[in-house]
Amino acid sequence: MKALFVLDRLQDGGAQIQALDLAVGLRESGIACRVVALYSEAKRSSHMGVETSGLGVSTNSTSFPLACLRLWNVCRRDRPDLVHSHAEFPNLASRIVCCWLGLPHFVTAHCEFPWNWRRNLGMGIERRSSFLTRRYFAVSEAVGRMLREDLHIRPDRSRVIPNWPPQPTESHDADPLPPRGFPTLVNVARLRKQKRQDILIEAFRKVRRRFPEAVLWIAGEGPEESILRAFAGDGVQFLGYRRDVPRLLRAADLFVLSSDWEGMPLAVLEAMNEGVPVVSTDVAGIADLIQHGVSGRVVPRRNSAALAEEIIQCLNAPDQARAMGAKGKLVCDGLRDRGVAGYIASYREVLGGLANSAGGDPKP
Repeated sequence: MKALFVLDRLQDGGAQIQALDLAVGLRESGIACRVVALYSEAKRSSHMGVETSGLGVSTNSTSFPLACLRLWNVCRRDRPDLVHSHAEFPNLASRIVCCWLGLPHFVTAHCEFPWNWRRNLGMGIERRSSFLTRRYFAVSEAVGRMLREDLHIRPDRSRVIPNWPPQPTESHDADPLPPRGFPTLVNVARLRKQKRQDILIEAFRKVRRRFPEAVLWIAGEGPEESILRAFAGDGVQFLGYRRDVPRLLRAADLFVLSSDWEGMPLAVLEAMNEGVPVVSTDVAGIADLIQHGVSGRVVPRRNSAALAEEIIQCLNAPDQARAMGAKGKLVCDGLRDRGVAGYIASYREVLGGLANSAGGDPKP
């Protein structure tokens, strides 16, 4: 079996990290897999033994036909047995090319609000073209509900396979750890409106009144950085892009996620996998991972007062917080093995059905 993964970009976003780690898992299971990204620079490289390359297409909407043409050329040359895409425009381009070449197409839905910037138009296109996709995967139960209720995907054409903590790839030349506080909180996320670090900073101000020496590490880059820096007060440290996230997590007392929406946040999974207690907003995927007060704490979205209260409760009871971190670590055990096996089983089921309908034998 040979798989081709199609991404929008080769970068450190959650969907991209998860797709690349799945590709590594397929390679480890003996399945050839190559990764291409529509909007990344046209050069080849490798990620843990998996070949990756960019198609060098501009993000301008008028370049979409060129993206389809270049993806068609890749499929004609590589002759994959299946194409698996992982973002909105890669999904559309892959559907067109797979229909053109008669290849089975798979989609992983990574977000509870796809096409958030053009939702009505994007979801309309998605619904009308979804019949060209053989199987949908959802990274959480909430995303699975979105597929059924918003895209009208039949249950027999979709499957929930939860995200898992990505394999650590720490750099050997990692930057020194920033100064710790007493206590130290950490947030790892792109600096975008979706992540609502402004709500987190507002909550942290309340935390500092109770813990004057507390420090908040914010690791990540993004378009909101200048706004957030102007808004931040004492104790907030912007760390920029870091390659040593597990190391940061292990040095922190608490991980905090303040997002408005997600699919199943990898940063939370990484924190749980390191045994770090988590306070998170109730975004998609969190209900699958966290039992409130047992394996973490969950708060309503856009509520800085509630977020501050839950953080303070954790800091006031460090032994209980550490116990929640230990419970969270148990949640992560075996997720990757079960996830990779679930994808492989679905590939074989679909390919076997196609081979049987055509009177042939499914590929191993």
